[in-house]
Amino acid sequence: LLKKRGWTLYTLRFFSFNRNEKLREAYRHYVTNDIVFLNESLFNKKTGWRHHAYAPISNEARYTQDIQRGKTWAILPTYTINGYLPYTAIEQGYFSCKDFLGWIQNSLIPYLQQ
Repeated sequence: LLKKRGWTLYTLRFFSFNRNEKLREAYRHYVTNDIVFLNESLFNKKTGWRHHAYAPISNEARYTQDIQRGKTWAILPTYTINGYLPYTAIEQGYFSCKDFLGWIQNSLIPYLQQ
């Protein structure tokens, strides 16, 4: 019925209630060469697990494996519009606020000031 009426299934796009349009507009005025991005990612043995698989209809898709998560590692790459910077932080576990700010002050900012 929905297809006949011209409807189709889309992936939802979520927008935060806290989105600040004035702040977003201010970001548009930055010079792109002055912007550095930080992107913390976490990974462990579970990161590479498959979550989907094919199986015959009415059969369950199953896979037997060790389901221990293992050690968690955090990686914090830095990059600009021109590519990655040579200052990537790696930490077993998670970055605490203190470690994160210390890395920015003691490693990243001195590199950027060169």
